[in-house]
Amino acid sequence: PDAGGMGDLKSARQDAELVRETLRAKGFTIVGELYDKDVTMVKLRKQLGAAKKLLKDKRNARFVFFLASHGFLDEDEDGWICCHGCDREDLEGTCVRMQTLKNFARGLDCGHQLYLLDCCHAGSLLMGARGAPTKFELAQMSKPAVYGMTAVTRDEEALEAGGHGLFTKTLVEGLLGGVDTGDRGYMTSLELFSYVQRGVFAEADRRGKAQTPKCEPLHQMHKKKSCDGQVLFFRDAGGAAGAGVHAVRAAAEKA
Repeated sequence: PDAGGMGDLKSARQDAELVRETLRAKGFTIVGELYDKDVTMVKLRKQLGAAKKLLKDKRNARFVFFLASHGFLDEDEDGWICCHGCDREDLEGTCVRMQTLKNFARGLDCGHQLYLLDCCHAGSLLMGARGAPTKFELAQMSKPAVYGMTAVTRDEEALEAGGHGLFTKTLVEGLLGGVDTGDRGYMTSLELFSYVQRGVFAEADRRGKAQTPKCEPLHQMHKKKSCDGQVLFFRDAGGAAGAGVHAVRAAAEKA
């Protein structure tokens, strides 16, 4: 990297590919992705715009966005997604504010959205706020849910382990059966987060490090409805479609 750049990450691409295949196994279809040198500020913004257009009016869809990249916290404590060609002396011209994802989430028609960020300082994104479907499933799916799940708090650095980010590795384990849901055919995003938070914290502590994943709403209201629902992941996926980006990837289920 140049004087204002960032070093290459060892596991970002592997993490993105692992999450892509895990989401496909859950019934999601990837509709866009960016890797490595293609993850520029301009292309990332275009990818978000394309996803928004593709998912227009799909209010009953589930949308999952995955990011594995460097993150940067500026002197005003604003978080940035470090794109390819990052220059910390020219953040506006080379990087994307994490706030951009909140603005994107507000404009996306999908009622259920989950943003998974495996990067340093990702906690700056969060608000700091708090078979046939069962009645619970229907209640959760009928209400908007726009959550962000990050690998770290605002001030921590994300760890890598065994060729993957520790957060991503534990997240995928949870999605592939690590979360005990008993006889239910689904898990909630908060059940998944509890598994991830405990697993990451314990493994980081074992290494003498600190890493504490967070999960909070990005918005309290979406399309004039209160965000009181949860994103659900079903054991047996069916009929899905999705969206994604590299160091950034997204997935969405058809309405």
